[in-house]
Amino acid sequence: MVMYYIDRSFKIAYESLSKRYIPKTVASQEKAINLLIESLKGNVTLGGVQGPPGTGKTSVVELGTRRIVHDIISSREKILVIYVAPTNHLVIEAFTRFIAQLFREGYSISQVLELVRIYGSRIAACSSKSIKIGDTVVDCNRFKELMSTIDPNTVRFVFATEYQRVAPKITREPDEIRYIVDEASKTPFFRVFLGIAQKIIRQPEAYYPRSMIVLGDPEQAITVQEEFRKYRIKLLMYYVRDRLKRLGLEKHYVFLDTTFRLPAPTEEPISIGFYEGKLRALESFYIRYDRYLSSAIGGDAFNIVRRRLSKLIDIHGSLETMVVNGIEEALSSRIPILVFRTKRFPSGDTYEPLRAKIAFISSLYLSILSSIAGGGEPLYRVGVTAPYSDLSYSVDYSLKKVVSEESCRSAFIATTVQAIIGGEADIIVTMLGKEWNPIGLSYGYSIASYDIYYETMYFREHQVLNVQLSRHRLLMIMIGDNYLLEKTAKSLESYKPYAKAGQSISRTMETINDTLYKRGYSKIVDVS
Repeated sequence: MVMYYIDRSFKIAYESLSKRYIPKTVASQEKAINLLIESLKGNVTLGGVQGPPGTGKTSVVELGTRRIVHDIISSREKILVIYVAPTNHLVIEAFTRFIAQLFREGYSISQVLELVRIYGSRIAACSSKSIKIGDTVVDCNRFKELMSTIDPNTVRFVFATEYQRVAPKITREPDEIRYIVDEASKTPFFRVFLGIAQKIIRQPEAYYPRSMIVLGDPEQAITVQEEFRKYRIKLLMYYVRDRLKRLGLEKHYVFLDTTFRLPAPTEEPISIGFYEGKLRALESFYIRYDRYLSSAIGGDAFNIVRRRLSKLIDIHGSLETMVVNGIEEALSSRIPILVFRTKRFPSGDTYEPLRAKIAFISSLYLSILSSIAGGGEPLYRVGVTAPYSDLSYSVDYSLKKVVSEESCRSAFIATTVQAIIGGEADIIVTMLGKEWNPIGLSYGYSIASYDIYYETMYFREHQVLNVQLSRHRLLMIMIGDNYLLEKTAKSLESYKPYAKAGQSISRTMETINDTLYKRGYSKIVDVS
């Protein structure tokens, strides 16, 4: 398993000083940053920031803490800011960005070592006995102190996963504790904060801690345990949103409405399906196309790719021809969404060979094009995703089996939709899962007995589709029965247990299949 090292984070953060840093924000981000600052000042006791895919939740924390960090450090009160996230990766990323801000504000390595603490099951102090940071050699024991006890007289910032027990490490009671809870909709383990939120909102002046701000996106909550769904236990993000609305405090809940990741108009499917049309893209697909792809596909590029591809696989079969032609037509016609329509996903398995083969051909072609266009180095990254590991890992195995050139290998990654949440790639090749009805909700079965029947993934966790269709920075290739998924979802809109899933999925797929198709932004190739 991956280990994260504090000494390496310090080195990365310190070396970032040499890079030009000009953060760009939009209006909704500034609103969220101001809310975070007011929360850390203790003026807003409970707040929430909802960040759809690529809208910059991490930047909100980074820039908000930067603007108030000196006030917290210089305060006569012993204020302890505790950042909590569900994964070690999120914790170490937030920690690294934060200490980089401290270095930019002029704090020394020794001062930073005194001010912060970090805890995580996969976080270790040192990768070596000592490490050189700038002109200073820092001994490993100094980094071990960052995982030791917390004295509020000197320590002001703590980073931890929700699994860690921070309270026993606090040697004396601080004057105030202020929480930042990140990805509050991703996992049910934040249930412990429900009680804190309830008490803060009831007695903001009397309860300890003083304030809490939560960040997340309920529409990307795809790792929730079954018992939380069955017994309808609210996730923290839902509770905060609903509670603030009930109290007329909607201004303390900010929706980040601009995605930096998805290019317009490819954000429209999830915007319409999951965010009531409120999400918009900052940049057009055509701007990015001209920046990254127009030169890559010029001249004889397609023929060069075909020649190299033919040395690895037979490209003259009917399927191979349709896939290669489809990709080249989409690229040359500047179409950002390409759909390869297949037959429905079979029952009784999580592997479908046709989808895997199409994904393999597509990602291989695009990886070769990336290597050629970059002059031996990948010009862009290709991500292969699927809701089932059998699909994504089989494509990964097939690609690595035929590709020996490092520039092509390094151009692609393959993973599950669940694992890539928070991640992205320039081009995404994604395979749909089972598109058909849950058993028991069609063909005369009793609606009342819906909960004892098997459910397919999209209708158990419709948020999976949102994550699946929102990882690309440039363009996306979708593989599966797009029409069946839309039809299935529409048939479930009138069934209460699946109404929300049905509406979200049907609107998303209708936008791809009909709206964007008619406007020339999506291309559908039938390979069924």
